[in-house]
Amino acid sequence: MVYLSLAKDQFAVEPGSSYTLTVHVANRGESADRYELEISGLDHEWVAIPVPAFTLGAGSESSHKIIIKPPRTAESKAGTYPFVVQVRSMESGEKVEAQAVLEVEQFRLISAEVEPKRLAVSPFKKQTSFSVYTINMGNTEEKLQLFASDPEDACSYTFEHERVILAPGQEKRVLMYVQPNQFPLLSSTRLFSFAVSARSTEDPRTVANAQGQLERKAILSPIALVAALLAVILIAVWISVRPKPPAMESFAANVEQVYKGDPVELSWTSSNAKKVVIRYGDPELAEEVPPNDSKQFTLEQTTTFRAYAVRDGEESAPKEVTVIVTERPIVPPAEILEFSVNKRQAAVGEPVLFKYKVKGAQKILLQPLGAQLEPNLEEFEVRLPNAGNFTYTLVAENADGEATRSRPITITVREKSLAAVSVFRALVDGQPLPAEVDPGTRIQIEWVVSNAELVEITPNVGTVNARGNFEWIAAETTVFTLKATDAQGVSIEKQLKVTVKSPPPNVGGG
Repeated sequence: MVYLSLAKDQFAVEPGSSYTLTVHVANRGESADRYELEISGLDHEWVAIPVPAFTLGAGSESSHKIIIKPPRTAESKAGTYPFVVQVRSMESGEKVEAQAVLEVEQFRLISAEVEPKRLAVSPFKKQTSFSVYTINMGNTEEKLQLFASDPEDACSYTFEHERVILAPGQEKRVLMYVQPNQFPLLSSTRLFSFAVSARSTEDPRTVANAQGQLERKAILSPIALVAALLAVILIAVWISVRPKPPAMESFAANVEQVYKGDPVELSWTSSNAKKVVIRYGDPELAEEVPPNDSKQFTLEQTTTFRAYAVRDGEESAPKEVTVIVTERPIVPPAEILEFSVNKRQAAVGEPVLFKYKVKGAQKILLQPLGAQLEPNLEEFEVRLPNAGNFTYTLVAENADGEATRSRPITITVREKSLAAVSVFRALVDGQPLPAEVDPGTRIQIEWVVSNAELVEITPNVGTVNARGNFEWIAAETTVFTLKATDAQGVSIEKQLKVTVKSPPPNVGGG
C-alpha cells in the first residue's frame, strides 16, 4: 500500500519563474516496491520531474521534487489550473492521487512597430498612411490607447481606431494617417521624426513606443538643381576616364588544412574583370571561372592556388592560397562494453530498461527503433505497446561512421492481465512476517485476488479460490508463487518469500 501527500496543494507562480513542489511518498506495504511519479492536468513543457521512478523498501518513505515553470509567454494565460499528482506501483499497479491547484499570475508586456519606417508626401500627395502593429506579449487581455506626436508639432495624426483590445499573444494592425500642417511652395526637403505610443488603459505603466519618419518634398528645391548639375559633371568625368585595370580583391580558402581526399572551398572577388583564371598543381592546371564566385576542389596533396583577374587579355597580379593536405588518422572501431536489459519478459505498456556502455562512439543507436542514445546516460527506457517477441541490437558508430553491433536481445511482451493481486502475505500470530522465523513456526498465508478465472499457488498448494488462507509449518526457506489468470488467459504472478533460520550445529562430545 502506498501513501502520497503534497507539501502544498495550492500555490502561485509568475510565468518565467519556477516553483518546486515537494511530494512525500510512503510504502506502507510489506515488501519493497518500485513506483512511478506522474502529473496530469498541466502542459508537459511546464513540468520537470528529476526522478520519475524510484524504489522504496517496505515501511520506508521519501520526498521527491516536481519543478513547475510556466514559460514567460502569452500562452501561459493567467488563471487557475487544477492538476493531479499520481504515484503508481510498478509491481501491483496500485495508484494514489493527490489534487492541487496552480495559480498562474498575470504579467503585462506589449510591443509596437511602425511600418514602413519612412514615407514621403508632396504637394501632389499631401497625406500618407503608416501601419501601426501592436502585439500583446503578456498573458492577460490588454486595452490600449494609441497616441502620436512629433517634437515640432508639424504634423497631424489620425488613427483608424484609437483604442485596441488585444487578447494574449494577439497582434493587430491599425492604419495611422499623417499629414504635414504646412506645404511651402519653395523649400528644401524636410524630414519629420515622430513617435507612436501604445498605453494600457488599465495599467498606465504598461507602454510601448515606436518611431517613424515623414519626408516632406517640395515642388522645386535648390538641392535638386545642384544635384542635376553634379550629375552632368560626373557623367562627363566618367566618359573621360579610362577603365581601370583588372584586379583580384580577395582570394581565400575556407580551411588552411584538410585530410587527403577531403574537399576545400575557394572563394574570390575581383574588379574590372571579365573572368578569373585559377592555376594550380604540378603539372600546372588552369580553370576559368566567373569574376566573383566560389568552387570546391578535392585535394590529394598540399597544393598552392594562384588566382588572376583577366579582361581583354590583360592579367592582374595574382593572389595566392596554399592548402596543406595531411593523411587521415585511423579511427579505431567503437567498443560496446555492456548491453543488457533489466527484464526479458514484460507486460504491454510496462517499462523495460536498457543499460549500455560504449567506448569511442560518436553515435549510438538502438535498432530497430532508430532511437539515438546519449553516451553519458547509459540507460534508456522503452515501453512496448503491443504483445509479441521484439529483438533489439545496439549499434555504435565511430567518427568515420564504422558501425559495431552488439549481440541481439529478445524481449517477450505479453498482454497485460486484467487479474489483480491485492493481498498476498504471511502472518505469524496475526502479526506481519519477521525477517526470519524458527523451524516449526506456524505461518498463516493469506491472499485476495480479483478478476481472475484461475488462481494457483506453488509449491505444493495447487488451485485455490480468489480469496483464502492456509496454515503452513515452517521447515525450510520457501518462495511461494501466486499465479492469477484472467478470462483471456493472461496471467500475473506475485511471490512471497518465507526465510527459515538454519538449525544450530550439533555440538558433539567425546
